[in-house]
Amino acid sequence: MKVLCETSVRHIHLDEDGLTALFGKGAKLTPDRPLSQPKQFLCKERVTLVGPKNSYENVGIIGPARDVMQAEISRTDSFYLGIKNVPMRLSRDVDGAPVITVKNGDKKIDIPVIVAMRH
Repeated sequence: MKVLCETSVRHIHLDEDGLTALFGKGAKLTPDRPLSQPKQFLCKERVTLVGPKNSYENVGIIGPARDVMQAEISRTDSFYLGIKNVPMRLSRDVDGAPVITVKNGDKKIDIPVIVAMRH
């Protein structure tokens, strides 16, 4: 029997409004490679996550666009970025979560950030 075991590095999920804010009107996410989750893909588009202390460049976006925006990082990432009290939650459970700034060039938005529970 084979068991699939994968890890997930820091990434973000955008909704249509976030996609427009960061990449312009009519922007579409461009698939780079498929993920094991059906109908999901890593995008060619990349962003920078900016925290109070540090930032991460070249962060992946998972497509397609969703109805809930969020950044998923590790607990260690939260320390490096300087974001306090990042909750460990299931994906899409972002109520009350702190926000992180997401940049693409001179365009930026703030979205909720969580440490994703295993899923």
